[in-house]
Amino acid sequence: MSEAIQDFGLFRNTQEEIVLRLSTDPQLSGPPRIGVIRQDMGDIDQQIAEAIGPIGSGGGCVIVGYPKRLPRDPKRPYLLRASIEIQCLETPIVNRSETGNQVRSLRIGEIVFNLLDGWSSQYGWTELLQTSSQSGETVDGHIGDVMVFETETFYTTQTQP
Repeated sequence: MSEAIQDFGLFRNTQEEIVLRLSTDPQLSGPPRIGVIRQDMGDIDQQIAEAIGPIGSGGGCVIVGYPKRLPRDPKRPYLLRASIEIQCLETPIVNRSETGNQVRSLRIGEIVFNLLDGWSSQYGWTELLQTSSQSGETVDGHIGDVMVFETETFYTTQTQP
């Protein structure tokens, strides 16, 4: 296959840059360590279970979603807009027990918000701005704090001669 077809650079690099920013910050890297997971990396369910399941694991994790392309603004067709969902999860039965780590998803969410809101990627995207936030229980019995950030960049599909 062509190398151009295999290159995910426009979105993947930004996702990986966010993962690196979060995973190397001392508030999340520990102790206790909070796992930061890239959304489409292998068996994500197993990675989540390892990050938030056993006592001593950190008690929570952050999942950085793959950027989603947003519809273009007809008045500004040269801008590519994207949203990135960040999930902060905990398993309360483990995390909030006497021997748990007590790292609540809302606290993880505060840390993530402080690290990302207004931050700019080195890949030419504008500052990330939080556009929504939601907290509650997930279908898997975790408690989560989910935030969506938006950003945009100049983009054209025309090739140069």
